[in-house]
Amino acid sequence: MVKTKQPKRAKQPKPLSPQYPAEGVATPDEAAAFLKMCRSTVYELMKKGVIPFTQIGRRRRIPWAALRKIESV
Repeated sequence: MVKTKQPKRAKQPKPLSPQYPAEGVATPDEAAAFLKMCRSTVYELMKKGVIPFTQIGRRRRIPWAALRKIESV
Protein backbone atom coordinates (compact mmCIF):
# COMPACT_ATOMS: atom_id res chain seq x y z
CA MET A 1 0.00 0.00 0.00
CA VAL A 2 1.44 3.35 -1.06
CA LYS A 3 0.90 6.28 1.24
CA THR A 4 -0.08 9.53 -0.39
CA LYS A 5 0.49 12.88 1.18
CA GLN A 6 -2.60 14.44 2.60
CA PRO A 7 -3.03 18.14 1.79
CA LYS A 8 -2.54 20.41 4.78
CA ARG A 9 -5.70 21.80 6.24
CA ALA A 10 -6.20 25.54 6.22
CA LYS A 11 -5.81 27.09 9.65
CA GLN A 12 -9.12 27.70 11.31
CA PRO A 13 -9.61 31.14 12.86
CA LYS A 14 -9.72 31.22 16.62
CA PRO A 15 -13.27 31.28 17.92
CA LEU A 16 -14.47 34.67 19.09
CA SER A 17 -15.51 35.13 22.66
CA PRO A 18 -19.29 34.96 23.04
CA GLN A 19 -19.35 38.27 24.91
CA TYR A 20 -17.33 41.32 24.10
CA PRO A 21 -15.56 42.61 27.20
CA ALA A 22 -16.09 46.12 28.49
CA GLU A 23 -12.36 46.71 28.93
CA GLY A 24 -9.14 45.53 27.36
CA VAL A 25 -8.11 45.20 23.75
CA ALA A 26 -9.34 43.34 20.69
CA THR A 27 -7.55 41.73 17.78
CA PRO A 28 -8.35 43.01 14.28
CA ASP A 29 -10.38 39.81 13.70
CA GLU A 30 -12.49 40.44 16.80
CA ALA A 31 -12.90 44.10 15.81
CA ALA A 32 -14.09 43.08 12.34
CA ALA A 33 -16.68 40.71 13.80
CA PHE A 34 -17.81 43.31 16.32
CA LEU A 35 -18.17 46.07 13.69
CA LYS A 36 -19.62 43.64 11.11
CA MET A 37 -17.03 44.40 8.43
CA CYS A 38 -14.22 42.47 6.82
CA ARG A 39 -10.79 42.32 8.36
CA SER A 40 -9.10 44.18 5.48
CA THR A 41 -11.45 47.13 6.04
CA VAL A 42 -10.42 47.23 9.70
CA TYR A 43 -6.75 47.34 8.67
CA GLU A 44 -7.49 50.16 6.18
CA LEU A 45 -9.30 52.17 8.85
CA MET A 46 -6.42 51.64 11.26
CA LYS A 47 -3.98 52.86 8.59
CA LYS A 48 -6.11 55.98 7.95
CA GLY A 49 -6.30 56.71 11.68
CA VAL A 50 -10.04 56.17 12.01
CA ILE A 51 -9.55 53.24 14.39
CA PRO A 52 -6.89 53.86 17.06
CA PHE A 53 -4.62 50.93 17.84
CA THR A 54 -1.50 49.92 19.73
CA GLN A 55 1.22 47.95 18.04
CA ILE A 56 3.25 45.47 20.06
CA GLY A 57 5.88 44.02 17.75
CA ARG A 58 3.92 42.99 14.68
CA ARG A 59 0.64 42.59 16.56
CA ARG A 60 -2.01 45.28 16.55
CA ARG A 61 -4.54 45.65 19.31
CA ILE A 62 -7.59 47.91 19.38
CA PRO A 63 -9.15 49.16 22.63
CA TRP A 64 -12.71 47.92 23.12
CA ALA A 65 -13.71 51.42 24.24
CA ALA A 66 -12.71 52.78 20.81
CA LEU A 67 -14.73 50.06 19.06
CA ARG A 68 -17.81 50.87 21.13
CA LYS A 69 -17.42 54.56 20.27
CA ILE A 70 -17.16 53.76 16.53
CA GLU A 71 -20.15 51.44 16.73
CA SER A 72 -22.34 54.11 18.31
CA VAL A 73 -21.65 56.60 15.49
